[in-house]
Amino acid sequence: MRKRIMAMILAVVMAMACVPVAFAQGNVVNAGDGESVGISSGGKERASWGYVKIVWANECSEAYAFMSTYAGTAYYLKAKVYATYSNGAARGPSDTADGNNTSRVDTDTIYENERYRQFFAEGVVQDTKTSGIQTAATESPLWEG
Repeated sequence: MRKRIMAMILAVVMAMACVPVAFAQGNVVNAGDGESVGISSGGKERASWGYVKIVWANECSEAYAFMSTYAGTAYYLKAKVYATYSNGAARGPSDTADGNNTSRVDTDTIYENERYRQFFAEGVVQDTKTSGIQTAATESPLWEG
């Protein structure tokens, strides 16, 4: 009986190896695949203003970001994704994407497998009508393994 209980406990612990340790914005979907959204700020929202989103997957080891407008195109969009590990003590890979007169830009996928890793996304949108600029940022949960 004790062996069966220990085996069940071990199975649960192993299944939770990719569950986030601490949550930031966002939610976890399917034990390690998820996304987090940062809403743009700074001024009135307009039809062409948007948001940055980070999407993570594959056993909590990869992520990409995109900046998108709510509707229409923006004069300029920029998205950046980067990773840290060792609870932020070390910087991992990063990627940036930008574009003019577009409604969305996507970064490449970055990979980080070190312990206590976290992914971050930053975005910039410049309005077509007013040339006003808004920024947004979001992050994934902190992953232990």
